[in-house]
Amino acid sequence: GRAGCRADADRSPMPPRPKVAGPLPVVVNLPSVGVRNRLTDAEARRAAADALDALGGVASARSAGDPRPVAEVTTGSLRGRLEAEICADRRAGNAVSRRLVVAAAEVRVLVRFRGQVEPEIDVRLRGTAVETARELGPGGRALWSRAAPADETWIVERVGDRYRLTGPAPGRTGAA
Repeated sequence: GRAGCRADADRSPMPPRPKVAGPLPVVVNLPSVGVRNRLTDAEARRAAADALDALGGVASARSAGDPRPVAEVTTGSLRGRLEAEICADRRAGNAVSRRLVVAAAEVRVLVRFRGQVEPEIDVRLRGTAVETARELGPGGRALWSRAAPADETWIVERVGDRYRLTGPAPGRTGAA
């Protein structure tokens, strides 16, 4: 199970968490929807940068077959789902990692439905997704790689001094 996978991972060094490759694109801070709250432009840039950093952390975890970095960059059911996927890949002996090269980012605070207790913060990222499959372990060979356009929206939540991914926005693509 996942506990065994995490215990195996605990015996090895934590995989490095990459930072965003290249400069952060221009981040558009969109008007809020259904709520008066709006992030400052600086906070919107921070939310987008943290979302990109979180996706990089997930890619690193997948590439290493180590679920531990996921706990640092995600929350809730997304965390559990990603940890389970990484452990399943580890048992199968291979991994598919995904790197997002972002050309544009938008951030919006919104209330999606009547009765929603807290507004959500959505980060929309557009660019290119590069997926690579490889065997796990020392000298693991690449199995395949592909690139495709990406347009996805992630819900983020402020936890301490960082934003973490909570999941894809309803009706929007979001693959980590």
